[in-house]
Amino acid sequence: MRHRNTERHIIAGLLKGLDWFDNSLQRILADRGFPAAHRTHSMMVVLVASGINRPADIARELGVSRQNIHYMARPLIENGILCQLPDTKDARGAVYAFT
Repeated sequence: MRHRNTERHIIAGLLKGLDWFDNSLQRILADRGFPAAHRTHSMMVVLVASGINRPADIARELGVSRQNIHYMARPLIENGILCQLPDTKDARGAVYAFT
């Protein structure tokens, strides 16, 4: 029983951390005149910040398609938060990076 309570506390803490990050990102975007971001945008920013920057890897982490990642990245790119660069490990691919 103690093990399950520990797992619940860890998951609750992680969710609170994600919520804190998302709320902070929304505030920063609003302060700088950018439109509000979807929660998936926040998760993409977290993943890119942690070094996961290939669309296929981001899609796998979020459980969505690569096409969805490209669609979701568009406003982040248009607002100057992320940019898309050639993947140095795969000439056919791309990676996302902070501007």
